[in-house]
Amino acid sequence: MASEKGCLYRRGKTYWISLYDHGGRQQQFSTGTRDKREAERILRRKIADLDKGRPVSGPLRFTVKQLLDALEEDYKLKRRASLGRLKTARKHLEDFFEPSRKVLSIRSRDLRQYLLARTEDRGAMQSVRYELAMLRRALNLAHRDELIERVPAFPEFEPGEAREVYIPDGDHRAIVDKLPDPVNHLATFLFWSGWRVGTRGDEGALNLKWEDVDWAEGVLRAGSGSKTKKAAAFYFSEVEEVEALLRELRGRNEICVFARPDGRRVGYKFALARWREAQKEARVGPYRFHDYRRSVARRLEQGGIPRSTAKRITGHRTDRVFEKYAVGEAEDVRKALRAVTVSVTPEVDEEQKS
Repeated sequence: MASEKGCLYRRGKTYWISLYDHGGRQQQFSTGTRDKREAERILRRKIADLDKGRPVSGPLRFTVKQLLDALEEDYKLKRRASLGRLKTARKHLEDFFEPSRKVLSIRSRDLRQYLLARTEDRGAMQSVRYELAMLRRALNLAHRDELIERVPAFPEFEPGEAREVYIPDGDHRAIVDKLPDPVNHLATFLFWSGWRVGTRGDEGALNLKWEDVDWAEGVLRAGSGSKTKKAAAFYFSEVEEVEALLRELRGRNEICVFARPDGRRVGYKFALARWREAQKEARVGPYRFHDYRRSVARRLEQGGIPRSTAKRITGHRTDRVFEKYAVGEAEDVRKALRAVTVSVTPEVDEEQKS
């Protein structure tokens, strides 16, 4: 396809555009596609942009780093709570797609190779799905801002079954007995609260600050509450074990709640290492810190606690996610069926019996 305003030509197997801008300068840039029909469509759109006075040059040097920087900036502007999780996902993306790589060079086959490489590296399928979702969002933002012409097709895959592991009370006590101070306090708090450990935004146990502790009301709050995102609230005054550990930790660190006896803040890697060692010594598991979240959700569900109240305790924001965490066993189902059977069995009149 060619016109007096512009034309297509090929470099290797990819179609490129050549046209003249409003200042009479020749512009040459890649369409990012090998499909001639798609390249013709891009050329027509560029010519239409030229007629409307819009810029027509292509972002040949737009890199993966710039792409992810733009996504991170968008998260900061919107104050998304998952900014911390985005940074973790970004590390995996940049390990595979070099930060200096041109975004135009990313094809659907590259996304399939990323999926294959991450799953072979034993990456959790839910994490891989999240990473690809972040990349898709970044590419859609770039497309919206006319920094790229097209978004490649993303691979479809089954995320696998959600983890349904919870920590029985006996196993929890056995692990705590082997844990050093203050990781034993951290595990106890997670056992009762079901909070995240602390790798997401300002939420989580390890991110707790003393300013989040309201001694007068006996409540802990994590995260900034709003009309759409209420802060998790845990009334430690109702749980003697949690109130005791808070009083023991008080004074170690002026800012952070969970601190070592020498005042140093407890880091996630330190806590995780001690946690794994304790499980081996106790001969239980293997468990994850996050399994406490399912344990608490399960107890609340079995206790008949209203869903709205339970979500405030654990910090879940939707019923769908809470239901995924409130796992049950076959015995739970049997108990429920027995209860239903008893409740619907009609009473037989004594005269009818006779």
